[in-house]
Amino acid sequence: MKRYSFLTIFLLYLVSGHSQDSTYQNQDIQFDSLLTEAEFLSVVIQNHPVARQAQLISDRGFAYTQKNRGGFDPKLFFDYSDKNFSGKNYWDLAQAGLKIPTWYGVEFKTGWEYAYGSYTNPEHSTPLDGLGYAGVSVSLTKGLLMDKRRAELLKAKQYQEMSENERDNLINNLLRDAIYQYWTWAASYMKANVLKQSLADSEKRYIAIKQTFEFGEYSTLDTLEAYTQILAIQTNLIQAENNFQQEGLILSTYIWNEDLVPLEIDGLFPEKLLDKVNSNEFTQNYAAADSMINSHPAILSQTNKLEALKIERKLKSNNALPKINLEYNLLTQDYQLSPEQYSNHNYKFGFNFSMPILLRKERGELKLAKIKVQDQELKLRLKRQQLLAKMNSYRIKTDGLINQSKTYENAVIGYETLLKNEALKLEAGESSLFKITLREIKMFRAKLKLVELNLKLVKSKVAYIHSSGVLYLENPGIKE
Repeated sequence: MKRYSFLTIFLLYLVSGHSQDSTYQNQDIQFDSLLTEAEFLSVVIQNHPVARQAQLISDRGFAYTQKNRGGFDPKLFFDYSDKNFSGKNYWDLAQAGLKIPTWYGVEFKTGWEYAYGSYTNPEHSTPLDGLGYAGVSVSLTKGLLMDKRRAELLKAKQYQEMSENERDNLINNLLRDAIYQYWTWAASYMKANVLKQSLADSEKRYIAIKQTFEFGEYSTLDTLEAYTQILAIQTNLIQAENNFQQEGLILSTYIWNEDLVPLEIDGLFPEKLLDKVNSNEFTQNYAAADSMINSHPAILSQTNKLEALKIERKLKSNNALPKINLEYNLLTQDYQLSPEQYSNHNYKFGFNFSMPILLRKERGELKLAKIKVQDQELKLRLKRQQLLAKMNSYRIKTDGLINQSKTYENAVIGYETLLKNEALKLEAGESSLFKITLREIKMFRAKLKLVELNLKLVKSKVAYIHSSGVLYLENPGIKE
């Protein structure tokens, strides 16, 4: 009885047809439509919670400005008090009027006052019908060029701009992270496709070798080697498809609907990474990024903070002046808003002056304000230089990766050519399955490495544009 080795029995088992059943069965998602980068970012910008938080920052800045504009709102007032005791009318006091503040420390006011009773202060006495007045009060020194009310509003405007720049900076960071994840997802999709193609080629080769094995042209070891290559590629493909699904789950965390419900991306597939790298848009936006460094949201935000500190310094400088206030009111018995009812002979005039002798508090506050301005100027210079250095670093890195990618594309073409030639030699009986297997391994590894290089290239270019602060400008719909 003829005896067979274990290896021969195993190979005969493969040849009998079991290998066809055990070949890799693709269980991945059936893709229905393309999810482009632009479509993805549009959804991110509109509905992502961070994008909505960024808009709240801007709204908060507007509310803060609106609050401080209230310091210049006209104000109506009315006061009334009445005292009666033991049958005596001590007093009836009433006062009503309107105050209108203005930007330059001048306040206009008009009103009516009434005082009656046995114990009314004589200086507050009025005719029985009351006394009308219209006048103005003004600060001649301290408060003329700057006061707390104006300073708060001017600073609020700077803070509003700062909040808008903080919003843009937050969006800039969100877009960078979203683009990173989109192309990481695209790279994982491309790697899986490279391995699928290699698996299909290996299965075709295995079927051909198995058929010729039956006619004695290949040995059992050749058949085993071809089958082992299929198993090796299948293992890598399973891992690649798992990676693709995992990256898709991470990508879905950036996609939300209008009701802030997270969405899934089942059935969608990304743009080709190679198309992105070779697009005109990818290579033509260096100039725009270079020219926008001074408009970087972080730089503008630091500049707004500096301007706010300069306003505070101006206020502290103004506080060191003496306080001189003038008040002048025209009086009338018949209270009317018409100017003809008032006379220059009926008036109330006031003047007050005050000034600390040593001004230690004022001089100390002014010195502190100057120190804060100098400190912020240094921070602004440092921030600008850091951003310039980062941007130039990413540009150098991007240029290097562009050269690497182009060079390695030629290497991949070379590996593909070598594999084709080796396959022709194998058909002519001038090569071996071992050599063609090595060629195939080198080829798909080179393709996977090219995908990695292109992903690094895209990320580096995105980081370069992000460091110049213009990612949010390249995506309309962020700023209203």
